[in-house]
Amino acid sequence: MKNKPVLHKPTIEQGQSGYDLQRENDQMKSILAGLAEGVIVADVTGRFIFFNRAARDILGIGSRDINLSEWTKTYGCFHLDRRTPYPAEKLPLARALDGETVHDEPIFIRNRLRPEGIIIQASGSPIRDEENRISGGTVVFRDITATIVAEAQRQQTESRLTALFRGFPNPTVIWQKKADDFILIDSNDAAVEFTQGRIKNLLGSSAKTVYAGNKVIQSDFDRCFREKTTLKREMPYRLLSSDEEKILSVSYIYAPPDLILVHLDDLTEQRRNEREIRRLSSAVEQTADSVVITDRAGIIDYVNPAFESTTGYSREEAIGQTLRILKSGKHDSEFYRDLWSHVLRGESYQGLIINRKKNGDLYWCAESITPMRDESDEIDHFICVLKDISETRKRQEQELQMQIAREVQQRLIRTTPSISGFDIAGDTRSAVETSGDYFDVIPQPENKFLIVMGDVSGHGIGPALIMTATRAFLRALAQTELDPGTLLTRLNRELVADLDPERYVTLVAVQIDMQ
Repeated sequence: MKNKPVLHKPTIEQGQSGYDLQRENDQMKSILAGLAEGVIVADVTGRFIFFNRAARDILGIGSRDINLSEWTKTYGCFHLDRRTPYPAEKLPLARALDGETVHDEPIFIRNRLRPEGIIIQASGSPIRDEENRISGGTVVFRDITATIVAEAQRQQTESRLTALFRGFPNPTVIWQKKADDFILIDSNDAAVEFTQGRIKNLLGSSAKTVYAGNKVIQSDFDRCFREKTTLKREMPYRLLSSDEEKILSVSYIYAPPDLILVHLDDLTEQRRNEREIRRLSSAVEQTADSVVITDRAGIIDYVNPAFESTTGYSREEAIGQTLRILKSGKHDSEFYRDLWSHVLRGESYQGLIINRKKNGDLYWCAESITPMRDESDEIDHFICVLKDISETRKRQEQELQMQIAREVQQRLIRTTPSISGFDIAGDTRSAVETSGDYFDVIPQPENKFLIVMGDVSGHGIGPALIMTATRAFLRALAQTELDPGTLLTRLNRELVADLDPERYVTLVAVQIDMQ
C-alpha cells in the first residue's frame, strides 16, 4: 500500500539497516499479534493495515477492505442502549485518525457472528511520523461483557430485598433453587395485592406443589435456571385466590447464584382493549362512508377504503394532503371559515357540502367533523365522516318533481262534470305519481258538450306530459270544430307531428247535443 505506515520507524541517525528495520517491525507485529487484547491499526485513509487475531476473535469478524464510513455497519457497533448505532466517525479509531487520544470507551458489538452481543472497552491513539504528522491510528480493546454482566447480576441480587423491590408496581416473587425444586422465599407488595394476600400463605412452598397441575410453568423454572437466562411467556391463568381468569405476561429472570425472579404483567385489560380497537378499526375499514383523520392543521393522517373508492384518491395520494384536494369551488371562503371556527372551538360540525372527486365529478356529502383531544384536553386531531348522498339527493329531487307534476296533472283533470238533465261523475287514480290517463267534459258552442276518455301508452312523467299536450290541443280545437270526427282527425294530425313513433294516444270522444 502506498505510504503504508509501520508500527515503529527508527530515525536515520540510529544507523540501522533496512533489514534491521524490517526485522524490528516484524517482531513488533509478532508481539501485538500474540496479545489477548484486540489491536487494529489503520492508515490515514481509514484502511486497515494490521488486525490481530484477538481483534478478530473478540469482534467475530476479521479485517475487511472497507471505508471508515462502513465500520459501524460491518462490525455492528452500538451505544450501550444496544439500539442506537455508534456513528463511525465517533469510534475511537476514527477519532485517533483525527489526532485525538481516547481512553476506555465502552461500545456494544452485535453482528451476525456475535448475535448475542458483547461489550468492549476501547482506547484509541494517533500514529505520528518524524514530522509529527498523523500517519495512522491504532485502537486497543478488550471484551468486558462478563465484567458488566457480573456487576449487573450482583446489583440485582443485592437489591432483591430493597424498598425498590417492595414498591415495584408489578407483582414479583422470588424463588430459590433447593435440590430439584424451587422454594418461594419472597414477594413484593404488588404481588400481595394481586393475590389478595394469599401469596403470604405460600411462602416456603415449592414450585412443584404450587404448580402441581401446570407442567409448562415447572418447565419454565427448570429451563430458566438451567440456561441461566430470561424467559418470557404470555398465557391464560386462573388465579388461585379468586378463581378469576387472567391473561398474564410472565417473565422468569435468573439471578445468580440460585434465584429466579418471576415478574407478572396483567395483560387482561390491554388485550381486551386491543380486541375492541381491532373491532372498531375493522368497522371503520368496512364502513360504506368515507372516514378521514387529520391533525390539527388539517393534514390527512388516515383514510379508509370507502374514501378511496368514493373520491378516486388512493391512500398514498391522500395522506399528507389536506381536505382541500376535495374542494369543489361551489362554496365561498366564508363557508369554510364558519366550518373551521366551529371545530377549532371544540364543537362538532354537521352540514352538507359539495366535493369534487379526483376525476372532476362533483358529488353531495353529508359531512360531520368531530374534534379529538389528547391527554391534556387539547385538540390534536379531527375525525371527518363523509357520506355520499348524491343518489339520495337526486332521488329526492326527482320525487319532488314528480309530486309537483302529479299536483299539476290532478288540477288539470279534476273536472266536475255538470250537464243539465244528466247525472255524470268521473275520477282518476294513478298507481304511480303521474300517468297518461285522461278524462274530460268540455263545453262547446251551440249548447254542446264533449265527453272525452283517453290513455297515453306507457307510465310515468313522459306519458303525463303527452296527456297534458293532448288536453291542451283538444280543448283548443273543441271551441272551433264541433264535429267530433273532424276534431279527432285534426288532433291526430297535431300529435303525430310531435310524438315519437313509439308513443301514441288511445282516445274516445262522445258529444252530447242538448238541442
